[in-house]
Amino acid sequence: MEIVSQEPEETNVLLIGLSNFSQTVAQTLVMKGLNVTIIDKDMNKIQAATRFGFNVYYGDGTNPNVLHACKNS
Repeated sequence: MEIVSQEPEETNVLLIGLSNFSQTVAQTLVMKGLNVTIIDKDMNKIQAATRFGFNVYYGDGTNPNVLHACKNS
């Protein structure tokens, strides 16, 4: 019997909005080795989250153009 090991594909998660809950979710996902990107419109929240190493971008997560840009980055 031969056991074949495959590396898991890279998993990306996009969170819209930076609430206390989404910060907890993002921390959990990062600890599990997932790539997390967050979009928010509040510059204070963005600046605070980037100090903790999150990939956070300014934008309106309800705008299809913003979501499309995230897919291509």
